[in-house]
Amino acid sequence: MVNGAAPSEPISNGIHGKDATREEVILGALAGATQLAEQILGLVRFIQNTRDAPKEVLEHIASLKQLESVTENIKTNPSYQSQQVADVLSLLNAKVKAIADILSKVRATATDDKATAIKKAVVATWKDDNVTSRLDQIERDKTTLALCLAQIDAQVQNDHIKDLASQLQSLRRLQVTSSLSEEQWSDYCLAELFVKSPVDDRAMLIRTKGTRSAGTCTWYTVHPVFRAWQEPTSTAPLLWISGGPGRGKTMISIFLTQGLERTALQADSSHRQVIFFFCDNKDHKRNGASCILRGLILQVLARYPILVKHLLPEFKLQRSKLFEESSFDSLWRVFEGIIYHSPTKITYIVVDGLDELRTDALDVLLQKFRVLNISKVKAIALSRPFPQSISEAFCDSPSVRLDLDSDKEVRSDVNTYVRGGGY
Repeated sequence: MVNGAAPSEPISNGIHGKDATREEVILGALAGATQLAEQILGLVRFIQNTRDAPKEVLEHIASLKQLESVTENIKTNPSYQSQQVADVLSLLNAKVKAIADILSKVRATATDDKATAIKKAVVATWKDDNVTSRLDQIERDKTTLALCLAQIDAQVQNDHIKDLASQLQSLRRLQVTSSLSEEQWSDYCLAELFVKSPVDDRAMLIRTKGTRSAGTCTWYTVHPVFRAWQEPTSTAPLLWISGGPGRGKTMISIFLTQGLERTALQADSSHRQVIFFFCDNKDHKRNGASCILRGLILQVLARYPILVKHLLPEFKLQRSKLFEESSFDSLWRVFEGIIYHSPTKITYIVVDGLDELRTDALDVLLQKFRVLNISKVKAIALSRPFPQSISEAFCDSPSVRLDLDSDKEVRSDVNTYVRGGGY
């Protein structure tokens, strides 16, 4: 990350083959983002000025235009100004420039009027110079860039969470809370809130299960139930994915969280946020209902620290008892308030392994999920189809049954996993 580094600290080798100072990396990332935005703007204007441009050309250019908002995010967020991001921007710049150079050679002929000639030339160039293939390569680089930015976001969030946890011991030693400033109250509250880092839990699962094998899980993004649930017109707040042991539920959870993070980054960053939790019946910090809420709230507050003000009033009354299972209803009200006041338009919540919760914890959480009606929330719950209380709670929610609805796709993923040694 950029923040906190000494000015003369060298950065590890990038594609340029030499060490760079922090200032050089920042300048390189900023220059790369600016140059990319300018080249994209030039391409977009050229195609927009081409009368009756082919639909295929317009679709590719519209996809390319999405990079404009990404470059703006890079220029305004110092954490994104890293060597890795600068390297990907360099690759994108070279490929976009190559396309711009090809299209710049388009000229009108004497036999047609100018508009018709340019349209014909664009179509011919698009095929003869293999522009579509070049744009497909750019799409892959876009995905790489989005993944880089998502990893940086996760690291920033994780560092913030760890900083909060490290403050806990000193804050607990303060005997007279009446002397605490509002900032100290916030630090005290956040430190008590911390129980586990869902970001770390996901990283651990990826490390133990292996990286995703190419071609696995992607079928889910085009599943009709998932796509219908994602539509803005959908009124269903929760999607249930169920399957027996070994059906790849956790694989899909990881894939979905990372995919939704990439989508959020490619869109306006203020529109969407993704929070998640991975339950585990063998870990007492991951098998309680309040544990889930604490993990979700922590992720939101790591991104929007100002929202802690919606947690403080209740915390000042109950102190650490607010985060115990017996205070679940109080914490749920706080959670609703934080999501409601969050500046994002949509909050995606992914909870993996509901069946791993303790029975009492599962019962209270299902009561909330059964009537989930939090504005701006789209939730995905993954679990086995039992105990029966889960299927009863989600009987009216859209669902995908991995055992029945998608058996062929799941078997293919499992076979790929076995052959490739990764999920």
